[in-house]
Amino acid sequence: MSAFALLLSLAAAPVAPAAEPEDREPALLLYFEAEGGKRVPVELDKPFNPTELGKSAALKVEPQRRFSFAGLEFRYPREYGFEAQLEAQFASWTLSGNDTKVLVQRYKNQKKLDAMHKGVIAEIHKAYGGKAKESPTTLVAGGKTLEGTRLEVELASALIVQDLFPVKSGNDALELIIQDSPKKAGEPSAERVRTQRLLEDTLKLPK
Repeated sequence: MSAFALLLSLAAAPVAPAAEPEDREPALLLYFEAEGGKRVPVELDKPFNPTELGKSAALKVEPQRRFSFAGLEFRYPREYGFEAQLEAQFASWTLSGNDTKVLVQRYKNQKKLDAMHKGVIAEIHKAYGGKAKESPTTLVAGGKTLEGTRLEVELASALIVQDLFPVKSGNDALELIIQDSPKKAGEPSAERVRTQRLLEDTLKLPK
């Protein structure tokens, strides 16, 4: 192949989009609602075809954002707060509502998923002074049934329920945690119900 032909082939090759920084809050999901209810998704600073909008359209915001880090993808309520802690061997993302939180923890190059999960559970038991009640739990999402552990504890008259699910992601181990602060034992908050429904409907697991 000549140098000129090589340059042409490189110029024509598609360029993979740059990955979003892992500490950047997921963007709001925008779309135009055109006549007849047609939805045209758009992104800030990216071109789109205006002919799809017809004579008139309204710009709207989806009620959720899209989490897509550590090999996991799911939607969560757009009003939730976002925090990221990134280190060489450990990373965590926290999505916070009023009563409910979703946490994703990544342990780099941790191939022993069960050992990681037991270690996380042991650390939480220690933090709660051994007062937490432990039981098995499941989450049906992403076309699979995830097996996990539920911890329930009462601290300063406040109930805390945490469901922890270990997930394999390449060479890494993940812990998906759903935390709730219900008003009554056995009755999840409305926020927890809404958030879990989103996870069940939209969670995509690592391949």
